[in-house]
Amino acid sequence: MGVRRPPQAGAGGRIAIILRSKEAGLSLDGIREMFRWPSEREAILKRHKKELEQRIAAAQASLAIADCALGCEHDDFTQCAYFREAVARAG
Repeated sequence: MGVRRPPQAGAGGRIAIILRSKEAGLSLDGIREMFRWPSEREAILKRHKKELEQRIAAAQASLAIADCALGCEHDDFTQCAYFREAVARAG
């Protein structure tokens, strides 16, 4: 991986901001809104942060289920009480 430079002003800087924002998981609509309505940037970023936190929590729950299944000693992990408990906790 190469060294990343901070975004510069102008069209090149705008493209860099768009690319970095996409890498951070922002939708193109969200990025467009940030450029169109600078006064709304904080609200847009807070909304995005909340969505990220929800996706991370869901991914962590899925990971816990996978770990439980992989560590299960039962022939059929779907019949394991611990596995079923992990699924129930994940909601």
